[in-house]
Amino acid sequence: NLYPTLNKPNHNTTSDSLSLASLLLETLPPELQTILLSLTPQRPLSICKNNQTYFRFASWNLQQLTNEKVQNPGVREVVCRIILENNFSLIGIQEIGNKEALGYIVEELNNPTIPLIKDWPNRQNGKWNYTVSDAAGRMFQGNEYFGFIYDESIGIELKRASLLPFKNYFTRSPYIVIFRIYNKYEFVFVNIHLKARRLDENENERTKDEALSLSILAEAMNDTVEQQHIVIFGDFNMIPSASEFDALIQRNYSYIIQQNTNISMKTPQGSTCVDNIWLSPEA
Repeated sequence: NLYPTLNKPNHNTTSDSLSLASLLLETLPPELQTILLSLTPQRPLSICKNNQTYFRFASWNLQQLTNEKVQNPGVREVVCRIILENNFSLIGIQEIGNKEALGYIVEELNNPTIPLIKDWPNRQNGKWNYTVSDAAGRMFQGNEYFGFIYDESIGIELKRASLLPFKNYFTRSPYIVIFRIYNKYEFVFVNIHLKARRLDENENERTKDEALSLSILAEAMNDTVEQQHIVIFGDFNMIPSASEFDALIQRNYSYIIQQNTNISMKTPQGSTCVDNIWLSPEA
């Protein structure tokens, strides 16, 4: 049954801080990099439109977010600025290196110490919280965890969270979390990080098999999870038009980020988009 149960400083130099923050910027789309590199922050975006309330969701691979990395104030500033500037209320994160790492970001959002975050224009007091999975698998030289940061003050409530028992299908077990939004809607978010691809195409069969397994995952959730608003997102290490996703498309799932979307300043002409968000028909 896939219906889950809820379980619920290093002193760096200024140059170190700037270096790590610059590397973190490279994980962002160019338009967000431009905002962060401006001298002053722009006013936060409204979440009200046409008398309706919206929440904004983001998926972010933070590339080995360890305690050491997140204790760097430059890194925390970049992450918090992205969240505040874009008025994100719910952020799903991959490549967390320590279970405690997201706590530093949440603490900065709730009780800011960095001047720019503390003095954010028209800053509203959020009630930020987070959830982190158990070890989902391995990355580089340690465990990888999945997580979410969310703002309870706008009406986002964590209902249940669990790693899915799909170790035979995925190198890193998917992390499924059910959130209740505005005390009305319940969404199922499935945080994914498929096996990294190799230069030798013959070594990529495992990644392709994992992509094919997403349709099995979708079918299993359809049979056992009550909620039908399902969001499968994360780092797929494959373009969304790859044939391995055909079975998912046949289940009427659709991706929202086009495969030639710019995601790096190094490839302004367009780059291979391997991170994406797939929505069920009801979502």
